[in-house]
Amino acid sequence: MDSRTQERVERWDARPFDGDLRALAGADFSGAVADDGSWLFLLGGRIVGVVDGAPAEFAGGSGTVYEAPHRALPLLCSMETQRDTPRGTYYTNETPLEEVDRTLQEGSFTGFVELSENVHSGDYYLVYYGGRRMAIAYVGNAERLLVGTEAFERAADEVGIYEVVDVDIEVTDVDELALAGRDAEPATRTDGDLEHAASAETARATASSASVESSSDTAEATSGVDRSDDGDEPESTIQDEPASRDEADDATAESTQSSGTTEPEPDADRAPENASGPAAVASEDEDRTNELETLRTRNQELSATVDRLRSRVRTLESELESARAGTERSAPGPDLDLDEALSQTNLFVRYDSRSQPTLDTAHESHVDRAEVDANLRLEYHTQFDDVGATVDGDPFEDVLAETMAFRFLEWLTTELFFEIRDTGRADALGELYEGISRIDRVELDSSIPIEDGDREAVAFDVVAYDKMGNPLLVATLNDSREPIPRDVLEGVATDAAAVARRHSELAAALVVTRSYFEPGALEVVEEATKSGFLSRGSRLSYVNSPGYHLCLAELRSAGFHVTVPEL
Repeated sequence: MDSRTQERVERWDARPFDGDLRALAGADFSGAVADDGSWLFLLGGRIVGVVDGAPAEFAGGSGTVYEAPHRALPLLCSMETQRDTPRGTYYTNETPLEEVDRTLQEGSFTGFVELSENVHSGDYYLVYYGGRRMAIAYVGNAERLLVGTEAFERAADEVGIYEVVDVDIEVTDVDELALAGRDAEPATRTDGDLEHAASAETARATASSASVESSSDTAEATSGVDRSDDGDEPESTIQDEPASRDEADDATAESTQSSGTTEPEPDADRAPENASGPAAVASEDEDRTNELETLRTRNQELSATVDRLRSRVRTLESELESARAGTERSAPGPDLDLDEALSQTNLFVRYDSRSQPTLDTAHESHVDRAEVDANLRLEYHTQFDDVGATVDGDPFEDVLAETMAFRFLEWLTTELFFEIRDTGRADALGELYEGISRIDRVELDSSIPIEDGDREAVAFDVVAYDKMGNPLLVATLNDSREPIPRDVLEGVATDAAAVARRHSELAAALVVTRSYFEPGALEVVEEATKSGFLSRGSRLSYVNSPGYHLCLAELRSAGFHVTVPEL
């Protein structure tokens, strides 16, 4: 088993293993058992995989039990240990995850989908068994676990490369495993004897199931009783059965005598079917009726026990979840300064549902702003463990939401985009308007490689990228009260032009300040855009060569607003 899978399993709740596999099966256990380097995976009390060993080796052994926080996890881990060459590798922008998901469900697929390559926010898995899908996500560096609908929707929103892997899963019942182990004990038993015993056991199970009506859980319990409490117990029959057919006949006769039932010895000339007689048949029917009544009573007792145990498990799981939540809230995290935290943080433009209005659909058609705002959300991913993290003593998440960079991205996606559209500037600021609609990821305090002369890279406070990793927008933020002088604008214009020459996708460069721009700074913009930012030409504040918008904005108490060009 690979180290990543083992590390994830070993984070589950652990306890010593006493070798009682039947107890795990009876409790509908889902998780893993580790014993001297071997691993056994169970789902709902049934074995779904084994690594470096055989299932029977765990019975009566020792080791550690790891209880999974979700039933899908042991199935995924088992599949990962058996993975082979993927059926296919796909890119989400070309083959959406939802499309493949529908195909796999309709095709009764068994295996899993892994979305992790080129994905910054975490690892995402879709686990299938007979077409039924369960979603799992490990989010962030701390690998926070998400399952179900939330995990699937986040996976569907991600951009990256995913693999579809076929896996053959063999499900083994623990009771069947135990019977198989006992069948193998007598060294003198022949294949014919084994087939005979199997046929007899099948016949008894069929007779019992036809007479006893119960729920699916109860039926399983009854099956377990049939194997252990039947008058013709398989265990004793197999262990005591002689090797030869003649010895078997002798043993049968002795068993009959010891039970107190005396039958007349058959005459050599009489037909075998007349040897028993009506009285013996009636006695067998009565014994069978008594046996079934005993089984019914035992079945009801087992069902009641199962219900009590399940109720207890639910209570314990609820208490454990509450304890975990309390631990997470109280667990201390790293304390960083603001610059360090921002340089290790990426922001993402995401949506609650791709079927609802997005910036992209608003760019193509007139969609109500409120509908997009209700669907859009900004998420973050850090290169440090953000659970309990603080910035100079304050919670990281609260500090991030108040930073100029985060507020700037909010303004771009929820206000500026619609201001450009609603003021009729969608054509004049076309590159900027389209660029905002394509933002996927935003880096803070980021550098862009340019390899321009002596300079290998240029730095900006904010760099917005599309899904393919191409820079769309760059921004320099001035969070001080000092006005922006000419030389700052000259530096931004030079750096932005260098990026635009190397990356044709660059749509705009913005300079944002809490203060104001000196006249010399405004002159730089006018000179760079040649025709002037007051021009009524087809493009506003546009640097023709290499081709991008150069815009200025100010942050006041009421929020951001564009000063160049005028909207």
